[in-house]
Amino acid sequence: MGPFTLDHSISKLWLINPDGNTVGSQKSYNPKIGFVMGHFWLKAGPAYILSGDYMLRDRFGLKHPPFNIELLFLGRE
Repeated sequence: MGPFTLDHSISKLWLINPDGNTVGSQKSYNPKIGFVMGHFWLKAGPAYILSGDYMLRDRFGLKHPPFNIELLFLGRE
């Protein structure tokens, strides 16, 4: 693995109320650019909604598109 990476994922998210009923769901495509720094891998990128509710905007009133940030610990040798 080099110092720079390209990564992507497809995610499914469900919003469930305290009674256990699903009140919203969405599927998103998440491309990311990453950078490896020693034992850590930082990845970030936007989330494109493929289907379902745009839950952050519709339920919580956020105006900007979702953005994913991941920090992974790669372990020690």
